[in-house]
Amino acid sequence: MTTDDTTPSVDQQGAASPAPAPVPANETPKSGNAEAAKYRNQLRDVTTERDALAASLTAARKTMVEGIAGKSLEKPESLWASDTKLEDLLDEDGNVDSEKVTAAATKAADELGLRKAPTGPIVRRAGNEPSVGAGLTGGGFAGAFAPR
Repeated sequence: MTTDDTTPSVDQQGAASPAPAPVPANETPKSGNAEAAKYRNQLRDVTTERDALAASLTAARKTMVEGIAGKSLEKPESLWASDTKLEDLLDEDGNVDSEKVTAAATKAADELGLRKAPTGPIVRRAGNEPSVGAGLTGGGFAGAFAPR
C-alpha cells in the first residue's frame, strides 16, 4: 500500500496525525527558531534606523533653536550652558516654540552675563575718520586747487 502527502499517517501508537502541509518547490520549510531569528534581525535593523532618525531630528531641532536664539544672543550655542533642555523649548506637538526659545535666551543672557546680539546697522570703523588734511600737498584749501 502506498501513501501520498495528503493522507494522514498513523504513528506507532495508532493515532492518526495530520500530514504536513505541502511546501512550494521554491520555498524550504523553516524552523520556528530560524523564523524568530529573522524577526529579531528585522527588529534590530528597525531599532537602529529609528535611533538614527531620532538623533537627526534632535540635531535639526537644536539647529532651529540656535537660529532663533541667535537673534537674542551673540553666541547662540551658549544657550545650552544655562541648563536649558531641548524638551523645554518645544510645544505640545513637538515643534520648536519661538517664544519659549526667546524667553530662554533672555534668561540665559541675564543669568550668565552673556552679550546680547547687536541690533541696528553695523558700521565698521565708524568714528575713525582719517585726519582731514592727510595726503594733500601744499596744505589747506589753496593747495587742493594748485597745479600738480
